[in-house]
Amino acid sequence: MHGHPLAAPDPALALPGRHARAVHHSQVHQVVRIGGQGDERFVDFLHVHTGYGGRYGSARVVRVATNPLKRSIRRDKNEAWKAHGMTTAATGALSGQHVLVTGGSSGIGKACAARYRAEGATVHIADLHPQSSDEIQLDVADPAAWAALIGRLPPLDMVHLNAGITTPGRDPANTPAAPLADVSVEAYRAIVGANLDGVFFGAQAALPGMVERGSGHVVVTASMAGLGGMPGDIAYTATKHAVVGLVKSLGATLEQSGTTGVCVSAICPGFVNTPLVPSQAQEFITAMGLPVIDPSRVAEAAMQAIEAGVNGSQWIVWGDIIRQHEPPAFEF
Repeated sequence: MHGHPLAAPDPALALPGRHARAVHHSQVHQVVRIGGQGDERFVDFLHVHTGYGGRYGSARVVRVATNPLKRSIRRDKNEAWKAHGMTTAATGALSGQHVLVTGGSSGIGKACAARYRAEGATVHIADLHPQSSDEIQLDVADPAAWAALIGRLPPLDMVHLNAGITTPGRDPANTPAAPLADVSVEAYRAIVGANLDGVFFGAQAALPGMVERGSGHVVVTASMAGLGGMPGDIAYTATKHAVVGLVKSLGATLEQSGTTGVCVSAICPGFVNTPLVPSQAQEFITAMGLPVIDPSRVAEAAMQAIEAGVNGSQWIVWGDIIRQHEPPAFEF
């Protein structure tokens, strides 16, 4: 990973349109190029400091490109279905499947649950704070609770480990830098429990049944913060890096073990319109010329990840861009 100043003469590094007007070059720390074959559509992702009191700190730019090959595969598959008198909406990509979504009472989880239902799945929602009698109360950081939940549900075809939080007690308006000294032990344990333990224990509980049946998919909600060094919420960023690493390692393990039909992948969105991104933060983000993503776009990314079935893959969601992240390959 090499840093490039925004003022570099290479025109490909220049920020387009409103970004160039909204962000001063002194705010950009480095440009990170994401690998893979792209096409004519490029977006510059500004990894900005989440300080809303005028203290922006450094920013990061990640160059994101769409992948025309994957789009063509998806288009060809849809056309093949149509040739047989079927469409994705009519058949339902998840028809007859049982799907569990954690953190499914609001935000990304709620949108994904709705999409899975629309695709024909029977969706089971688990949340620390369930919003209806149909939803299940679950502390994702509790392995015993996971064992009990998997034991009471039908065999699961897919689990979306979505539950997550930002650092408890953090006020981004007044403490944008979130120095380590300001993160209490209790806050640290809470965010690691929700964001990392919840994924580890959830996968640990769900995967054995999938492996035994020879099919299944574990989708994990990670973040763009898990692909770069996002300033601001240090503990949150650490947990998302850990989750991305878990997915990559677990995916490689499944592949090397010869396990077929079982897949794990991570969805890495930017700023999403959810309760975790309060209105004040959204105003700051949009003022910087950055998109606030509708949760339905994350649900679409999850469906693309399920369809692709690439073990250990990470899927970027940024504005209208959804694509598989393709970092430089490294094999042990």
